[in-house]
Amino acid sequence: MAIETLVKTTFSDAFRDEIWQDLSAGKLMTPDFKKNVKIGDEVDVQFHDVVTLLDYTGGDLDIESVETASTTTVKVKINKGKAVFFKIDEQKVRQIEAAKTNEEKIKLVKEYSSDAREQFARAINEACCKEYVRAGHIIDNAGAAITVTSDNVHKIFAKAKVELKKGDGKGHTAWSDGNMLAIISTDMEAFLSTQNLLQYSDVMAKHYKKGFAGTFMGFNVIVDDAICKDTEGNEYPLFGRSGKTLAGGVQDDFALESGKKVGGFDTHYWGKGVFGVKAPLAYLLCTAKLKAEFKAA
Repeated sequence: MAIETLVKTTFSDAFRDEIWQDLSAGKLMTPDFKKNVKIGDEVDVQFHDVVTLLDYTGGDLDIESVETASTTTVKVKINKGKAVFFKIDEQKVRQIEAAKTNEEKIKLVKEYSSDAREQFARAINEACCKEYVRAGHIIDNAGAAITVTSDNVHKIFAKAKVELKKGDGKGHTAWSDGNMLAIISTDMEAFLSTQNLLQYSDVMAKHYKKGFAGTFMGFNVIVDDAICKDTEGNEYPLFGRSGKTLAGGVQDDFALESGKKVGGFDTHYWGKGVFGVKAPLAYLLCTAKLKAEFKAA
């Protein structure tokens, strides 16, 4: 296989494999990967509702009145995009060609093109963070930010847990044991760590790959300083259910093109990726308006 073809194929394949390792807030998202989408398109993302339980008082059940799990279609507008551009110089091309196995060639291609994939993943991640504005539950101090202290860290997480367990008031709770995520800042992590509140889990660490810091009050805690901050320096951690809180449409084929620079020898690659993110069910998302400026003693 020609090197240019190998690079193009490996780039998109690696993106699909790696994206959930590189995302933190994006772990709240149910994605629908699409080909041939462009800015302005709408894509359908499928969500599955919980099964509705009906009271039973005896006798025969009326099958027509029984509600079963149904599929909800969430329309997500593709309104964001990133152009990717990278080059592989001739020395690296020779290294790829000299690799003894195809696996070694692919490993080198992944390494030399990793930055472009990571930047696209970060763009998706930041878009997920900004969905805090649609949260159905907001924890604050009568509209003002809560200054995080050792005395109220427990209360913030406890309030988030209560709100998510409360759900939509129609019998649908956002809470699912073992599947809840808290996306917090490094400063917030410092409060939890210095008080030995985070419980580390090797199982969860392997599952979440990057950013996992431990568990606290039923939440798997992910650290990410890309969580949204406003102009006043307030930060908004995200609390929600893994893979269920946000909906996303993501292009999984960058349609890379390639060519050699005029007068040079390095091979250049360019393409694009587009995506959209939406918070379809407000009761699944909770945030808090915080001041978390940790200062070591």
